Amino acid sequence: MLEEKSKQISLLQHFYNLPISRKQMIALIACQLVSILGIGIGATLIITQGLRNQLLEQAKSEFAIACE
Repeated sequence: MLEEKSKQISLLQHFYNLPISRKQMIALIACQLVSILGIGIGATLIITQGLRNQLLEQAKSEFAIACE
């Protein structure tokens, strides 16, 4: 456990020691990844909900026809 902490500290220290331009590049890439993932997850949720509603309406229609 102590080794893991020292590795985390050394990685953090390594990040602190990077030039500002490198830190900006890492921040830019991280922001882009977060926005891309957010759009992807949002689109997936919207599509899933739409398909779920469509399936529910189809089941209601089939049930109404079967009951006639």
